[in-house]
Amino acid sequence: MTASIRSARVVVVASAALAACPGDSGAPMADTTDSGTTSSGAATLDGEDDTGATSVDVPVPEDRPESEPQTRVERLLAALDEAMYRCPERAWPGVAANYRQRQVVLTSAPDKLAWVWNDQGGDGAPPVVSERQLDELPPEWTSYFNVSELSGVKSLGISLDQTQAQNEWWTSNGGTLWPDFAASLMFHEGFHFLSDQDDWSTGEGSRSAPYPEPWEPRYLRRQLIGALAAEVQAEGAGMAAAAHWYTRLQTEYAAEMKAIRSYDCSEGSAEYVSLIMSAIAELGCDASDAEVLALALSHLPDGLFLSSGAGFDSDLEPYELGVVAGLLLRRAGVAGWSWRSRRARVRPISCWRSRPPRRRSTIRRRRPRRRRRWPSATRRWGCRSSRCWPA
Repeated sequence: MTASIRSARVVVVASAALAACPGDSGAPMADTTDSGTTSSGAATLDGEDDTGATSVDVPVPEDRPESEPQTRVERLLAALDEAMYRCPERAWPGVAANYRQRQVVLTSAPDKLAWVWNDQGGDGAPPVVSERQLDELPPEWTSYFNVSELSGVKSLGISLDQTQAQNEWWTSNGGTLWPDFAASLMFHEGFHFLSDQDDWSTGEGSRSAPYPEPWEPRYLRRQLIGALAAEVQAEGAGMAAAAHWYTRLQTEYAAEMKAIRSYDCSEGSAEYVSLIMSAIAELGCDASDAEVLALALSHLPDGLFLSSGAGFDSDLEPYELGVVAGLLLRRAGVAGWSWRSRRARVRPISCWRSRPPRRRSTIRRRRPRRRRRWPSATRRWGCRSSRCWPA
């Protein structure tokens, strides 16, 4: 199979796995000819060089101490500065204005303190960080995470205490901690609530799998995730298998797929953004896209963003499908796929169907212009797995 045919097949299958969310059809996708690669091999989106260099008009966060962040709070604030203020559109287009007008509140009950990042009422160059006494805030701000208004500004609260308990449980069981659970949570939930993803028109559906839960769709989706993950790790290793498993899902469990598809759109996109922002936070906005992808891929075996696949877990499926499909689309430089997911309610995996034409000799003929859809499952609030919590 030639590289061009394989690329077209990747586009079809990976786009279909995050099939169209309910809502309007949106503007048509641009061809992949609108995208390209930089001299360093980094993928470009919408034809623009995405090597990581920022333009002169991009806000530069207020300088923290020139030395490297030392404390956990300092590291998390630095991650917010980079990924959610300086260059959030490296992860997803159209979110910068919202992020820069919203706040993140990190709380610590033992320290009786709260740190308000990007304090809209603070003095100084943004993003301003204000330290407050915890007892000055309503008690809900000590929750695992909280979304509300603080001083009239939409804000996301993150518990440093509960996320640290997750960190310690994970490492005590032999896990590699990347990123901090607080970072992955603030990027994931921040995308939901601070970027206005909660305004996406997802239509009717259900978070819950049927009861009693049939094993067959869990098996098929697990195989689809595994095949796409194999393609992410080694180009050409999983597309044929992914097409097979996806076709079976759509033909054998179409009703279930339709009922829960909308949650794949929101959760898969948010989990992909969390992974990419975690990489950008570590490398900085000046890193090339190739470097960002390499770091993200290197941490997939850690298990926080992609499980081993040893068992079936309907709660994990939307998140993991979003991660592997998003990485495939980003690596291929598919123009505008993330914007289409935002405006046209299209799951990342479905953007592949609008890509280069398929060859009859190598790809099974399908009905033209038909969007393929994949199923969703119950949303996992905050933690990426039930394994993240102590028994």
